[in-house]
Amino acid sequence: MIKAIQSAVTALVNFTMLSVPSYALAGEIVLKSSDETVVVSGQFAGFQRDVYVVIYKGYVLQVPAKDMTCQGDDCLTLHPPK
Repeated sequence: MIKAIQSAVTALVNFTMLSVPSYALAGEIVLKSSDETVVVSGQFAGFQRDVYVVIYKGYVLQVPAKDMTCQGDDCLTLHPPK
């Protein structure tokens, strides 16, 4: 029984390591609110459902993209230029 649990845990850890992106390669971004009262900087980890995902000091921050500007090489172009 213990061997089965150990195998399951090992498989889960291996799967997680393969499925989670490496944040070490992520670029630094800075998010600023339109009035600049909110400034968030960290490593870009993704963009899902109009939310930036940023890693800051080991914490995962989810910042709504609405009314935010992004600075940095890894920023996404949300609205194509007209």
